Amino acid sequence: MVVIFNNNTNNLQPTTSRGLAALNPSLTTPVKNGTSDPLLGGTCMLRCFLILGLFAVTSFGQPYELKCKATKQPVGTHWAVSVTLKGGLERGRSLVTLKDYEGGIAIYQDADFSAPWAQTYAKNKSIENDEYYHPVKYKNHYRFELEFETTDSFEADKTDLLLPKTFDANRGTKAYLILNRINGTFGGTVPLNCQIKAQ
Repeated sequence: MVVIFNNNTNNLQPTTSRGLAALNPSLTTPVKNGTSDPLLGGTCMLRCFLILGLFAVTSFGQPYELKCKATKQPVGTHWAVSVTLKGGLERGRSLVTLKDYEGGIAIYQDADFSAPWAQTYAKNKSIENDEYYHPVKYKNHYRFELEFETTDSFEADKTDLLLPKTFDANRGTKAYLILNRINGTFGGTVPLNCQIKAQ
């Protein structure tokens, strides 16, 4: 089941005459051969159900469960990163909230992956997406600026989670964790394998 997890309440509303007809069969228009346009008429019933179905699963307050993981994912030449992250997702009227998230980050250096070079954790945190995020590369993603604890081995300028707005609830979803200036030395983007399911 493909879900469009978009906080724009108008994202599924028709914006053209063809879109209007897709939601209202009475607006179909004849074409030259005297029959109805198949995009506006014959397939309208199916299209209507699909559109309404997508709108239903993205209704306000619908909770989702998020689980993400990366295991010693190579980042650059001499580094690897493991990540665990889980929490709840809830779409409000204008923003998406990542609720009660928790997890951990372990960064490994060179060939010695037995002991982390840096390690941290997060627990019972909640944050809304950055509504002013205008990506150049990762389009159609939400950005959440996550807060991980400063520890004896870990200090970060910023840690961002990029979560796609469209995902398949029956399959894995790829997200990204961007690490910025860890201990003033390390930075990179970590691909995450995620599952996002309705609760």
